[in-house]
Amino acid sequence: MFNFFYLLLIWSLYLICLPFLLLVSIYDKKMRVFVCKRMLLVKNPPFTKKGVWIHCASFGEARAISTIVSSVGGDINITAATKAGFDEARRLYPNAQTRYLPFENLLPFWTREQKALIVVDAELWYELFRTAKKRGAKTALFNARISDKSVGTYRRFRFLFSRVFSFIDRIYAQGKIDKERLLELGATKVDILGNIKLAQKPAIKHLFDKPDGIVTVAASTHEGEERLILDAWKKSGIGGKILIAPRHSDRFLSVYNDLKKDCEVALLSETKNFEADVVLVDQLGILNELYAIADIAVLGGSFAIKKGHNPLEPLFLGCTIVSGEGIENQRSLFDEIDGVIFANEDNLKEKILLAQKAEKPRLKNDFDRAGFEQALKDAF
Repeated sequence: MFNFFYLLLIWSLYLICLPFLLLVSIYDKKMRVFVCKRMLLVKNPPFTKKGVWIHCASFGEARAISTIVSSVGGDINITAATKAGFDEARRLYPNAQTRYLPFENLLPFWTREQKALIVVDAELWYELFRTAKKRGAKTALFNARISDKSVGTYRRFRFLFSRVFSFIDRIYAQGKIDKERLLELGATKVDILGNIKLAQKPAIKHLFDKPDGIVTVAASTHEGEERLILDAWKKSGIGGKILIAPRHSDRFLSVYNDLKKDCEVALLSETKNFEADVVLVDQLGILNELYAIADIAVLGGSFAIKKGHNPLEPLFLGCTIVSGEGIENQRSLFDEIDGVIFANEDNLKEKILLAQKAEKPRLKNDFDRAGFEQALKDAF
């Protein structure tokens, strides 16, 4: 009965929202991809092979599943919820079949029999797990977390999530608090495995020549953070060079036009080098290459939108890390690290100056590789 009313609800939402989304998609490219791929299934067919189905939401999760992909072997099928996640999954796993995850009401018609379904992070879609389970797949949730910001919403909809958990065979939480929250919501068979991102060693496709002096990277910045970090860097007086890498490509031009109003800014796509003191990195997918030549990484997404940015890549590549205090979505990763320098808008200048002489951050614990391998075996 619950399933009937749930499908009735999401079909109603689908039919109500589709005309509006179609209209918006005429002018918005991202929305056009969402509508065509996920709501209309244009060039988004079901998987043709029975294998291990791994679902990741976006760009970061597409990278995080590399440890799972390399450990599982065999036929791998991947779904993503965003264009950035889809593109990154296709780039990293060329031998896998990669698709956009359809909207929930379409999953019963789209899903084919799979050996197992592995979902990463907090992608708790009722029809995703129910349909996969109905088709005979074993199901597992890895890297499970319930953030501070979203825990209230989850509690209000406990009646729904308890039913989602009934279709999940194994759950591996990032930490103790996550496990407690998952159990409170009705989950069973919850173990603490840690964050699988700790198992990743960042890959570098191309090694840039390191410029002279101190190199600072403003990494994965959001609106307002480029100006904030650049001004703090100037006032700190540490000198050297600063490489500014916005999170989204559709902001490259606007960021460039803003910053060049009062300083000389070079575009990496034009100069192909880091000779200028201020370089706007108008290219995605090369953060690791920037970290490899940097001394200090100032992580974006932690001042403006208060969600945080993955600190592991700059850690592994030897950067001193400065982050804003808004790290909600990455808290479990920061909890694994000693030596991160936290700043706010008022003291960022002083914190960047402090980072010049601070010790490098380090991991508190190594990733439990044996436990992870056993978890994968149990998941199947």
